[in-house]
Amino acid sequence: RLAELLSRPGAFLDIGTGVGWIAIEAARVWPNLRVTGIDIWEPSLALAHRNIAGSGMTERVSVRNENLENLREVARYNLVWLPSLFMPEEVIRRSLAPVFWALAPSGTLIFALLEAPSEPLRQALTSLGVVRMGGHPWRREEVESLLNATGFTDVEAFSFPEMELTLVAGCKPTSVS
Repeated sequence: RLAELLSRPGAFLDIGTGVGWIAIEAARVWPNLRVTGIDIWEPSLALAHRNIAGSGMTERVSVRNENLENLREVARYNLVWLPSLFMPEEVIRRSLAPVFWALAPSGTLIFALLEAPSEPLRQALTSLGVVRMGGHPWRREEVESLLNATGFTDVEAFSFPEMELTLVAGCKPTSVS
């Protein structure tokens, strides 16, 4: 379903775009998408503007200084990337509803989190690393529950144990009341 979504024209929102590399690569990989990156740190956005210009992607990739909590777009994006490891828990909790409304019907949110294996020491070190980056050490079940409570459907997790990375995807229904 995601592959089909990415093959047709649409819009991708890269939350916390930083220096823009994910936005640029998304535009390269999916030539039918227009990509918008948002971030709140001006030094990284200045580098993102340079990186986009150097990549030749200025027609399809744009970045702007915007706090996720102020997102007010409605039904614009087909895909939203949310790297939770850089954002405080309360920001994400307050922002999931605006992200939900910014998605077009049938759009998909990809919520990225680091999830350590079951060994207590590795769990503690992974959690410490996430907290040091400014994030919250989410657990997959917690994210799935949060997405379901926000109104997302077809919530599903994909794990990449070698990177301790979990992606939780949720879709906005085609009709929302």
